Amino acid sequence: MNPKLAHLLVCLYPRPWRERYGAEFQALLQTGGGGLRTSANVVWSALCERIFSTPGLKIELRQFQSWCLRAPWAMFGLAPLFLLAAAYFVAGLILWSGWKVFLPGTNTPFAPIDGFAVFYFGAGRLL
Repeated sequence: MNPKLAHLLVCLYPRPWRERYGAEFQALLQTGGGGLRTSANVVWSALCERIFSTPGLKIELRQFQSWCLRAPWAMFGLAPLFLLAAAYFVAGLILWSGWKVFLPGTNTPFAPIDGFAVFYFGAGRLL
């Protein structure tokens, strides 16, 4: 394998892992037969190492200080509810504005519509 590609692939791993295993792993990649499958396996292994670190290595989670890590209930519980509420608000806004434009003066939405109004109200219904 090309030395530059081997170094790039080793750089995908977390710093503590690279400090402990990086030199010998890079030498292994350079001496071994490198192909697309080997590169894909190394990229997958680096991703898994970043998510599930090797026991005994102290990896700081500074890079993963996102809301998903700090408060998973916020991202996976409340965020979908807020997204659903926003979609409901947009659909109501589409219905209200369409009623004002396409059905002025009517008190009920059960009026015959045709042309572009069908597509306009269909977008709100789809949402």
